[in-house]
Amino acid sequence: MDDAALLKAFEAQAIPLEEWKHRHHVRVAWIYASRHPFGEALRRMREGILALNAANGIAATPEGGYHVTLTIAWMRIVAAAAQTPARDSRDFLVQHPELASPRHILRYYSVDHVVSEPARLGWVEPDLEPLPSAPANPPSHPSSTDVNTPAPPAPDG
Repeated sequence: MDDAALLKAFEAQAIPLEEWKHRHHVRVAWIYASRHPFGEALRRMREGILALNAANGIAATPEGGYHVTLTIAWMRIVAAAAQTPARDSRDFLVQHPELASPRHILRYYSVDHVVSEPARLGWVEPDLEPLPSAPANPPSHPSSTDVNTPAPPAPDG
């Protein structure tokens, strides 16, 4: 699935749960990070995950569903790495193969720390290594052919 189709499916909550894998999270994160300032990219990612989870019947609870710390941490990691040019999100993952593994987060967080209820329900700082700083703005280079395509408007609400 190319970036345009992936983003369209994500924003329409049309990705079945069994197909929504870590790689897709990273690819959508890159699409947003390459188009929007960090705060807007994070907002879109958060709202999109919550909407997709709801469409798939997954409630945000202290035990499962949306994870605040993982979303923010991965967005920071992806946004920092997105400062180097990539043709599209698949090319980005070729350039940064470590990000294709959900275990990469364990470079920054111990398992007990990141799976804790406080980490799921709110932001917690890493306990092993500082996260990369998220750039305030998207990269100034044209990262892909999709970058110049206007993003769909944010949902009202």
